[in-house]
Amino acid sequence: MRNARRIVFAVVTLVALLALSQVVLFNLRLHRTLQLQSLSAECASLEREIEELQNESAVLLSPSRLSDLGAAMGLGPVPLDMIALEGADPSLPEDAVAQLR
Repeated sequence: MRNARRIVFAVVTLVALLALSQVVLFNLRLHRTLQLQSLSAECASLEREIEELQNESAVLLSPSRLSDLGAAMGLGPVPLDMIALEGADPSLPEDAVAQLR
Protein backbone atom coordinates (compact mmCIF):
# COMPACT_ATOMS: atom_id res chain seq x y z
CA MET A 1 0.00 0.00 0.00
CA ARG A 2 2.83 2.35 0.79
CA ASN A 3 4.52 1.64 -2.52
CA ALA A 4 1.27 2.32 -4.35
CA ARG A 5 1.00 5.74 -2.70
CA ARG A 6 4.56 6.54 -3.67
CA ILE A 7 3.91 5.54 -7.24
CA VAL A 8 0.69 7.59 -7.40
CA PHE A 9 2.51 10.55 -5.82
CA ALA A 10 5.34 10.23 -8.36
CA VAL A 11 2.90 10.04 -11.28
CA VAL A 12 0.90 13.03 -10.01
CA THR A 13 4.13 14.99 -9.51
CA LEU A 14 5.30 14.17 -13.04
CA VAL A 15 1.93 15.18 -14.52
CA ALA A 16 2.02 18.45 -12.56
CA LEU A 17 5.57 19.16 -13.76
CA LEU A 18 4.51 18.39 -17.33
CA ALA A 19 1.49 20.71 -17.03
CA LEU A 20 3.66 23.44 -15.50
CA SER A 21 6.23 23.11 -18.28
CA GLN A 22 3.44 23.37 -20.87
CA VAL A 23 2.17 26.59 -19.25
CA VAL A 24 5.69 28.04 -19.19
CA LEU A 25 6.32 27.09 -22.83
CA PHE A 26 2.96 28.53 -23.89
CA ASN A 27 3.78 31.83 -22.16
CA LEU A 28 7.22 31.93 -23.78
CA ARG A 29 5.71 31.32 -27.23
CA LEU A 30 3.08 33.99 -26.58
CA HIS A 31 5.75 36.48 -25.49
CA ARG A 32 7.85 35.77 -28.60
CA THR A 33 4.79 36.06 -30.84
CA LEU A 34 3.95 39.47 -29.37
CA GLN A 35 7.56 40.58 -29.83
CA LEU A 36 7.46 39.40 -33.45
CA GLN A 37 4.24 41.30 -34.13
CA SER A 38 5.68 44.44 -32.56
CA LEU A 39 8.86 44.18 -34.60
CA SER A 40 6.89 43.50 -37.78
CA ALA A 41 4.79 46.62 -37.21
CA GLU A 42 7.92 48.68 -36.54
CA CYS A 43 9.57 47.27 -39.67
CA ALA A 44 6.54 48.16 -41.80
CA SER A 45 6.51 51.67 -40.32
CA LEU A 46 10.21 52.13 -41.06
CA GLU A 47 9.76 50.85 -44.62
CA ARG A 48 6.98 53.42 -45.17
CA GLU A 49 9.23 56.14 -43.75
CA ILE A 50 12.05 55.06 -46.09
CA GLU A 51 9.70 55.27 -49.08
CA GLU A 52 8.51 58.73 -48.01
CA LEU A 53 12.09 59.94 -47.62
CA GLN A 54 13.06 58.51 -51.01
CA ASN A 55 10.10 60.29 -52.60
CA GLU A 56 11.04 63.54 -50.87
CA SER A 57 14.64 63.12 -52.01
CA ALA A 58 13.51 62.55 -55.59
CA VAL A 59 11.41 65.71 -55.47
CA LEU A 60 14.22 67.78 -53.96
CA LEU A 61 16.80 66.53 -56.47
CA SER A 62 14.64 66.77 -59.59
CA PRO A 63 16.50 68.59 -62.37
CA SER A 64 13.56 70.86 -63.22
CA ARG A 65 13.23 71.98 -59.59
CA LEU A 66 16.96 72.64 -59.32
CA SER A 67 16.90 74.56 -62.60
CA ASP A 68 13.98 76.69 -61.40
CA LEU A 69 15.73 77.41 -58.10
CA GLY A 70 18.93 78.34 -59.92
CA ALA A 71 17.04 80.67 -62.24
CA ALA A 72 15.31 82.25 -59.24
CA MET A 73 18.74 82.95 -57.72
CA GLY A 74 19.99 84.42 -60.97
CA LEU A 75 22.13 81.46 -61.92
CA GLY A 76 22.34 80.19 -65.45
CA PRO A 77 24.68 78.73 -68.00
CA VAL A 78 27.77 80.74 -68.84
CA PRO A 79 27.39 82.56 -72.18
CA LEU A 80 29.60 81.06 -74.86
CA ASP A 81 31.27 84.38 -75.63
CA MET A 82 32.60 84.38 -72.06
CA ILE A 83 34.41 81.07 -72.60
CA ALA A 84 38.01 81.17 -73.72
CA LEU A 85 39.96 78.16 -74.87
CA GLU A 86 43.25 77.82 -73.05
CA GLY A 87 46.06 76.11 -74.86
CA ALA A 88 44.18 75.78 -78.12
CA ASP A 89 46.23 74.43 -81.00
CA PRO A 90 47.25 77.50 -83.04
CA SER A 91 47.32 75.41 -86.23
CA LEU A 92 43.53 74.96 -86.04
CA PRO A 93 41.60 77.18 -88.39
CA GLU A 94 39.55 79.93 -86.72
CA ASP A 95 36.25 78.31 -87.72
CA ALA A 96 37.25 75.06 -85.95
CA VAL A 97 37.87 77.02 -82.74
CA ALA A 98 34.52 78.76 -83.24
CA GLN A 99 32.84 75.37 -83.58
CA LEU A 100 34.34 74.32 -80.25
CA ARG A 101 32.71 77.31 -78.60
